[in-house]
Amino acid sequence: MEQYCKVVYLLAVIYYLSGAFSEIVFIDDGPIDGTVMTSRLGVNFHAFLRIPYAEPPIGHLRFLAPVRKRGWTETYNATYWGPICVQSNPSSDDEMSEDCLYMNVFSKNLSASMPVIVYIHGGSFAWGDAKSQAGPQYLMDREVVLVSFNYRLGPLGFMSVGTKEIPGNAAMKDMALVLQWVNRNIVKFGGNPNKVTLVGWSAGALAVHALMLSPMVNGLFHRVVAISESLAGLRSLPNDYLSLAIRYGERLNCTTTDTDSLVDCMRNKSALELVSISFRDHSMCATTGGTFYLTVEQELGQERFLSNDPVHLFSTGNFARVPMIIGRTSEEESSTAEALLNSPRLVDLNNNFNEVGPYCFGYEGGNTPKSRAISDAIRNYLPYDVIDIRSMNALVNLFGDVNTGYSQHIFVHRISQYIPVYYYKFSYVGRFSFYNYPRDKPYGVEHGDDLQYIFRLSFLNNNFPMIEQSDPENFMVERMTKLYEHFANTGDPNFDSNEIFWPTHDNVSEYFMDIGTHMIEKNGLYLERYAIWSQNIGSHLSGNTYFVIALGLTVKLWLDL
Repeated sequence: MEQYCKVVYLLAVIYYLSGAFSEIVFIDDGPIDGTVMTSRLGVNFHAFLRIPYAEPPIGHLRFLAPVRKRGWTETYNATYWGPICVQSNPSSDDEMSEDCLYMNVFSKNLSASMPVIVYIHGGSFAWGDAKSQAGPQYLMDREVVLVSFNYRLGPLGFMSVGTKEIPGNAAMKDMALVLQWVNRNIVKFGGNPNKVTLVGWSAGALAVHALMLSPMVNGLFHRVVAISESLAGLRSLPNDYLSLAIRYGERLNCTTTDTDSLVDCMRNKSALELVSISFRDHSMCATTGGTFYLTVEQELGQERFLSNDPVHLFSTGNFARVPMIIGRTSEEESSTAEALLNSPRLVDLNNNFNEVGPYCFGYEGGNTPKSRAISDAIRNYLPYDVIDIRSMNALVNLFGDVNTGYSQHIFVHRISQYIPVYYYKFSYVGRFSFYNYPRDKPYGVEHGDDLQYIFRLSFLNNNFPMIEQSDPENFMVERMTKLYEHFANTGDPNFDSNEIFWPTHDNVSEYFMDIGTHMIEKNGLYLERYAIWSQNIGSHLSGNTYFVIALGLTVKLWLDL
C-alpha cells in the first residue's frame, strides 16, 4: 500500500510539473474552471471554453442588444465546448442553440502579459462558429492569448425595424460586449489588455472594419487583420431595412406593417425557422433580394453601434487609427467559377448576358444603357464569345475581383493615408484546399485556404489534417503564426529582416507582399484587372449588388440549390 501511494504521488507530481492541469481563474463575474489542451508542438495550455458573456438572447431578448451576463458564485465549468449559434447551413455538427453567446480563452501562461488575438469567424454573417474555424493548437505555440467567440447570425443578429429597441446591429453589439469583457478580464488569463488585435476572415473581416468605426469599442483594440474582405470599399449601405423586415415577415406568415405586431409574430417562430427564410431568385446567378446586414442606426435614444455610413467615415478618417494587415488569396472564388460552368443557368447567361450578367457579376441591372455598357466591359474581361470551360481562369479572376479584390483595392487606397496598412496576396499552394479541381489537387488558393496555417480547422467535410513538423507545409505554419505573434505584439509584421521586408502600402508605390513559398515584396496588385472595374463599373454598383459584394456571398451558394 505504501509503495502504491508513492507511485500515485510521483505521478501526481509529474502531472503537475508538466502543466497538464486546469486552474481556477477569478474574473469579475465569478470563478471559472478550465481544462487543458495540447498545442501542435506538444505544449500544454489552458483552455477556458463556453464562457458566457451575455444573457441568453431568447424570448423577449430576441433581436435586442445583448445584456451583460449576470455573475455567479459557484465555480463555472468551462471545460467543454458550447453550442454554435442557430444557422441554416452549419459548418459543424455541434449542437445548435439560440442560447449561444459564449466565448473561449486559450493561454499557456496565466501569469504573463502576452498580446491578445481576438478572432471573429466568417460565414456571410449567416453561418460559421468559433470552434470549427479557430482551433488554437497552432497559435498556442506562440506567446499570445487567443480569444474566440460566437455571435448571433442572420435575422437573429441583424434584424432591424427602425425602433429604439430593434435598430439593428445586435450581432455587432455582441462583438462589442466581447471586447469589453476582454478589456476587464483578460489580464487574469495572462493577456495584455493594451495589446489587443482583432482578426477576422471573410464576414469576420467586415466585422473588424465595422468595429473600427464604432464608439462602443473605442480604445479596446490596437491592431487589426482583415482576411479576404473589406468594408466601405465601394458603395454606401442600403437603408431599406424596415421594408426588408416586412417582406421577411410575409415569408413567415407575419403579414403586418405594424412593427410591434411584426416583432411579436417573429418572436413566436422557432429560431431555425427564422434563419431558414431567404430571398433567392432560383433563375439567376445570385440573390436579387436583400439579406440581413449592418445598419446605420438612427438616433432613437439607444447606444448606437454605427451612426454614419462606413464609406463616409473611412473616407474622412473617422475611424480607429490602428495598424492593419489586409489581403486576399490568389484564387478567391475558384469553386464559384466551376459551379457556374457546370450549372444549367450558364445557358441563360450566354443567351441573355445583359439581363443575367448583373446578377452574376455584381453590377447595375435593368438593361439600361449604363448597364449594357458595363456588360460590354465585362464581356471583354472574358476571352471567348461563349462562356465555357475555356473561361475557367478568367471567371476565377472575375469572381475573386467582384466578391473581394476590387472592393479591397478601393478600401486600401482610401485608408492608407491615415494608418499603416500592410497589404498582401496569399499565393502559397499546399497539398490541401477547400477546392480541388480538376482532379484531387488544389486548383490554387481558394477563399479560406490561408486559414489552415493560422488555426486548426475542423469544418465539416474538409480535408485539412493537423500540420506536423515533418510536413512540407510546416514552414508556412511557423511563418504565419510568427508573423501574427509579432504583429500582435508590435503592430508590425516584420519579425526578421533576413526573411521579410514588408513595407506599408502607399497609393504611389502600391506595395504589397506576395506570401508564397517565399515572402516577396511587389508593386501593383492586379492593377490591370482592377482598372476594368475602376473605368467601367466602380461608380455604378447598385445597393443590392453592394450587399452581395460586401457580404462575400458567392454565386455557388445559389447554384447549389
